Amino acid sequence: MNLKNNNIPARKYISIILIFILLYLILISIQKIRAEKIYPIEKTVLWERLGAKIPENENLILLKKAYILNLEEYEYSMLLGKYYLFSSNNKFNKEKQNILNKAEEYFLKALKLNSTRIEIFSYLGWIYYAKGDLNKGDNYFTKGIEISPNNYFNRVYYGMSILEFINVLPFEMKYTQLYRASHEIRQAIKLNSNLLKNQNIIESLTKLSIMIDDKENALRYINQLKAFNVKNAHLYFYVIETQINNNEIEKVIHNYIKLFEKNKNDKLLSNIILKDIRKNTEKTKHPKLNFFLAEKYFEHSYYKDSVYYAEKSLKLNYRLDASHLLIAQSYEKLNLYKKSYEAYIKAHNLNKKNKIAEEKIIEFQKSKLKIY
Repeated sequence: MNLKNNNIPARKYISIILIFILLYLILISIQKIRAEKIYPIEKTVLWERLGAKIPENENLILLKKAYILNLEEYEYSMLLGKYYLFSSNNKFNKEKQNILNKAEEYFLKALKLNSTRIEIFSYLGWIYYAKGDLNKGDNYFTKGIEISPNNYFNRVYYGMSILEFINVLPFEMKYTQLYRASHEIRQAIKLNSNLLKNQNIIESLTKLSIMIDDKENALRYINQLKAFNVKNAHLYFYVIETQINNNEIEKVIHNYIKLFEKNKNDKLLSNIILKDIRKNTEKTKHPKLNFFLAEKYFEHSYYKDSVYYAEKSLKLNYRLDASHLLIAQSYEKLNLYKKSYEAYIKAHNLNKKNKIAEEKIIEFQKSKLKIY
């Protein structure tokens, strides 16, 4: 009797432990079912969420939940790779390099475990482009194309990588690579026509067409952008860039005037337009565009900049009397009356019919301002 009674507590403990194990297994099963409902196990798993504009700690929580999904090891490595890749977007210099190194480490591990997933080649290609190792980046992209020529994702990523990092490419490679980028994205569209519904894709093709001086396609893609309700200002910038590349300066100035007219109450956009004119003035060195910029700086009360570009117009021997007049008006606004008076005299000497200069000279002479 005593022996039997002594076994009762032990049985109770075993029963309790078994109940806890059973409850734990039930809980895990419930969590798994719930996780699968929230984060369905598709080919992208949690990728669409990872790297999105959500707090970094939430990304880490998602990664922990990925364990519940019983992912294969390579899939989890890919998740970590993508997490670090997208985390690098907001980092700079050494910190960015360290995070890209982490992403590279996990994608290489995923590739070793499963070399059939073309996305891994795409992400590694992007990482090496971001790190400045262009040859290695090209190798991974082209390897992905060789393995799966009909994988549109890899082709899009290849084209986007070239466009994203075009400024780090050696000059002799730029034109060839831009053609390559345009070709890959267009091939991707042939493989998946739904890409035409993606605004980023059409904007990228617009930029690429402008860069390779493909005017016909640039204008075609600009028209397609209208379907996405892209702001008119953006469309104008695309058109202007095409016209700059074709040296159609009169049309460029005409479109800049339209841009200012349509956005005259938007100071921020006006400043963006001024910066764009300045960029294209420095690029083309065209005297008409240079003088136009001087005028626009004066209209927007940037008088020192107006003087600078009006003086450049004098060096370019363009509209000499008008340039001197603009310099005089700018100096007057800056209360530099002696310099203003001297510039009005120069403007009048070059054009005796210049009534504004003539009237200003008389006004200065009658005033008590120090002009001598």
